[in-house]
Order: sequence, then structure tokens, then C-alpha cells
Amino acid sequence: MKYLIVALIYVMSPSVFAFVSSNDSWEKIFAAKSVSFISQDNLGGIDMKNACLTPDQIKTIKPMRYCPKLVPAKAGENNRSSWVCENWVTGPYAYPRTIMMNHCQKWSQDNSQNNYCEIEDKQPVTVPQTIQVRVIQTQASYSTYPGFQKMFTFPDCK
Repeated sequence: MKYLIVALIYVMSPSVFAFVSSNDSWEKIFAAKSVSFISQDNLGGIDMKNACLTPDQIKTIKPMRYCPKLVPAKAGENNRSSWVCENWVTGPYAYPRTIMMNHCQKWSQDNSQNNYCEIEDKQPVTVPQTIQVRVIQTQASYSTYPGFQKMFTFPDCK
């Protein structure tokens, strides 16, 4: 019985349920367990807390593992994709800060009132120095979804 009480005290302790809020620093948010980030900005696979910006690129602060070249999967391999990484590399990584993205110039509706893009083109989109991020924390089966939004400013690369 004593062990059950001790276990309940541990589970109910505030440190176990230490959820972050918009008032917390990014340092505390990054250190929190089971936190995910949602942003409309494309960082090219670079983790937000490991990114810095130059005028032209998003770069890693610390080396990261990445795949420089995808190749077609061999027939008969048990893959979820038709492409596999030729060789994983760990090192500094950079991604263009401005990329061309599809943009709908004219939306229309079909006879069933479903929206579709009638005229599409590509436009340059640049990751700004400061972005809006949605922060969601999950613990066991509980989630803070939709979470909270907080502005994050990337450091300049040195």
C-alpha cells in the first residue's frame, strides 16, 4: 500500500504535469518533454531550435544528420517509399531561405460547390526572421491542442 501511495504522489507531482505556456521562454519550451511545433514556414528539415539565418539561407547551428541524395528503391525491397537515401551524412546543412511555391491565382467552384484552383503559378516565398509558431504539448493521452501561438526570432548565423 505504501508503494501505491508513493507512486500516486509521484504521478500527481507538479513536475510530471509541467506544461509550458506562451509566457515561458523558448529555452524552457525547447527543453519541455513531448512538445511539437507547427509553422507555415519551410525550414528544409532543419529543427527550429537548431536554425540560424543568413540573407540567403537557413543554416544549422550544430551539425545534423541529413540525406544529400535520394535514389530509386530497388525492386523487392520492403520500403514505404519508392525512394531511399543513398548515404546519410552528419554535418553542417543549409537550405535556401527563398523557395518557389505553388500559388493559386484564381479559385473556382464546380457544380457540387467544391473549390478548386483554376489558375496556378509559382511565387517566391522567403522565411522571415520572426515567425509565428503553434506550440502543442502531449503527455500520455492528454494533449494541449490547439496549444498556443508564440513568435520565434531566428538568430543570425555567425
